[in-house]
Amino acid sequence: MAVLEKYDWIIAIISIAFCASSFGNGANDVANSYATSVAARTLTMPQVGVLSMITEFVGAVALGSRVTKTIKNGIIDINRFNPAPATLILGMGCAEVGSAFWLITATSLGFPVSTTQTVVGALIGVGFASQASIKWEWTSGSVSQVAASWGIAPAIAAGFSAIIFATIKYSVHNRSDSLKWALRMIPFYLAFTAAILALFIIVEIPNGQSFEEFGVGKMCGIIFGVFFGCLAIAYTFFLPYFHRRLVKEDARLRARHIPLGPLLWKDDPWIYWPAPADGDCVIDYYESSHNRTADSPDDLKKENGGDSSDAANVEKGPMSPTRGFSMELGAAITVLLASRLGLPVSTTQCLTGATVGTALMNYDLGAVNWRQLLWIFGGWVLTLPCAGLVSGVLMLMALNTPHF
Repeated sequence: MAVLEKYDWIIAIISIAFCASSFGNGANDVANSYATSVAARTLTMPQVGVLSMITEFVGAVALGSRVTKTIKNGIIDINRFNPAPATLILGMGCAEVGSAFWLITATSLGFPVSTTQTVVGALIGVGFASQASIKWEWTSGSVSQVAASWGIAPAIAAGFSAIIFATIKYSVHNRSDSLKWALRMIPFYLAFTAAILALFIIVEIPNGQSFEEFGVGKMCGIIFGVFFGCLAIAYTFFLPYFHRRLVKEDARLRARHIPLGPLLWKDDPWIYWPAPADGDCVIDYYESSHNRTADSPDDLKKENGGDSSDAANVEKGPMSPTRGFSMELGAAITVLLASRLGLPVSTTQCLTGATVGTALMNYDLGAVNWRQLLWIFGGWVLTLPCAGLVSGVLMLMALNTPHF
């Protein structure tokens, strides 16, 4: 280890590149992940900022081990660097610099690129420059599987989102008394979401068992246990809150009053720290939501100097909370499933597929902005060669630099 201390300057440069790469990640993947929520006015920009910091950190630390292993060992053969470990540090540094450069450049040019694709492309470039073998064959975590997942993942996300939105559409939207049915269904969707995510989180922990090792009995126990537990909580606390807020139109209520639960069924319940009674009770989402994904996610991206188009913009028309919920949950299930399989899929691609799937539930091909979809796909195609070219050239120059 002492031999490598003289290469600390490489790690210092890599650390700067990490920050730049994370900035680019926030301008693309993070903004896309929350775009539907902001567009539907479910979350505000300050809330997105806080939530993204928490979810990105917890997701990477608690659930990212398999994807990290794929990126570390599955793209190029790192055994090539065993005789010279410092060269591996240099290679990963070049990959990070190339990744950061392309993320920021692409965002400035308006390409909705993926951090995942960028890192994979950068590693391929380093592999070519260092003559390390690149794992093209169809094996777990190889380049071919990663590339295939970029087409498969959006399709799966589209299917999940379409199914979720279809249940909402026919159980709530298409009924004459939709508000009553919405209040009835909210606890079920809340419990379903919690149960699915709880199962994936438990089996996705770094030392977690596979689905086969975990067993059907345990999986069913987790799913039904979390489902009925959350269902009871939702009926006890959330349903009274939504009933008083939406049916009784009590403008004094805010989310902080949810713990009052059953007390809110009373005719005139005591409310602590009430909001102004003359405020709006219900937001007309269809009237006030943006016709594109949202200005706010674009503001996130414009901090980087660009106007990067986000994935949810492939659907024409306003965004509603139910559509946003369907897209987010469908994409989340797909990402978690891919993480379990060790496939580094892109949240941008999953959300793009989820948005298309939800839009097609209008049974109208015109509901999808196909031109925007083609633009997004073009950004995906350019990412691998561009990121690979930048990192490969840097690695080639570093390995062949003349010196005294």
